[in-house]
Amino acid sequence: MTFKFFDKIRYKNYIFLFILILIIFYRSPYIFLEGRFFAEEGTIWFRNIFINGKLDTLFFIYEISGYIHLWMNIAAFFSGLVDIEYAPLVTSYFAFFLLLYIFIYILKSDSILLTNKNFKYIGCLIILFSPVMTAEVWMNSLNAMSYFGIFAFLVLFEKKETKFRYINYLVFVISGLSGYYASALAPLYLIKYYYKKTFTNLTYLLILILTSSIQFLTTVYSVSTNEIASERFLITYEKIISFIYNVILKSLFGREILQKILALFNHGFLSIAAIIFTIISLIILIMIALRKKDYVLNLVIFSFLIQSLLIIFGSAYDNFVGGRYSVCVGVIFLFIFLRLYNLYRDTFMKYFYGLIILIFLFVGFLDYKITNPYPDFLSCIECPNWKNEVNQWKLNKKYNLKIWPYPMTTVKLY
Repeated sequence: MTFKFFDKIRYKNYIFLFILILIIFYRSPYIFLEGRFFAEEGTIWFRNIFINGKLDTLFFIYEISGYIHLWMNIAAFFSGLVDIEYAPLVTSYFAFFLLLYIFIYILKSDSILLTNKNFKYIGCLIILFSPVMTAEVWMNSLNAMSYFGIFAFLVLFEKKETKFRYINYLVFVISGLSGYYASALAPLYLIKYYYKKTFTNLTYLLILILTSSIQFLTTVYSVSTNEIASERFLITYEKIISFIYNVILKSLFGREILQKILALFNHGFLSIAAIIFTIISLIILIMIALRKKDYVLNLVIFSFLIQSLLIIFGSAYDNFVGGRYSVCVGVIFLFIFLRLYNLYRDTFMKYFYGLIILIFLFVGFLDYKITNPYPDFLSCIECPNWKNEVNQWKLNKKYNLKIWPYPMTTVKLY
């Protein structure tokens, strides 16, 4: 009986999941041991608990962003239920458990994209080591919407109902009400339901239609009150260049290689070369999609295009779509190569796409911690000790507590 329970595949999955947890902990042990509030996690959400109360925080809308972030609301609410000294641990572990759930889902689900255990392992590694998995979104609930977008993308390829589909429904509701990344995929869920009319697919579709409608109305309201960031909804040349660099090129080659290339050539020349490279690559990709006529590849490509338009159109800056904006779409972009690797049977093309996968996983592994350009987003380098900050605040309630990113970010609770 024991042998049957720990069968070969399940045993491998447990070992693999345990290794992933160790790797996650290795990137930033301090965050898991001490916790942290990152930017608006502390300055907006945690502060709102003291200004308006815990219950209000559950329904809080940060109007400058122009959308609901339910996951951050929930994380902030629970951070208010523990002693203030341990509150930052709550928002950090909320992000951790979300990422862990995505990995568990990958390993346990029956997917037409990740067709066997080896592809599932590679899929987990793409999410973890993607060069676009910037330290800015690492282990903070503020940027968890990127993880929700990735989760909604993966569920799109669900072949059979999972045993925990009811949990998925709940996660889907939270996903759709935590930014736009998940809700943006609603058209593809409509296509999925058109081809496979099941109750589960209908439920996913209805959830995304409902949540995207709520998010859209929230954005319209924010625009009408002039609360939303003024740079949103602009499409500029600078945004296009930033998109090509941060999503296309950085996903494949990582930051270090690109920075060395930028140091050698004129930026104007490189911008034109990058645009030409992207256009040619997209043409080749479209030709491959037309020739292969593969339903899965087409879904991945359409997911990439939808998320690309979302970040280019919705970025809060008029010249930048990198950092947190590039995470979800960059990860989806890399799954295109995994699908191409799976599709090709001839040796050369299969090895070619396999080499690309090895390259971006290798540079992503290096950037994961060793060559990460923002170590102060991951490690405590003379960072403020939260418990010491709390002790000073208890002596003087007007004291501004120092939080991450340090040393300039502070939060005044009252």
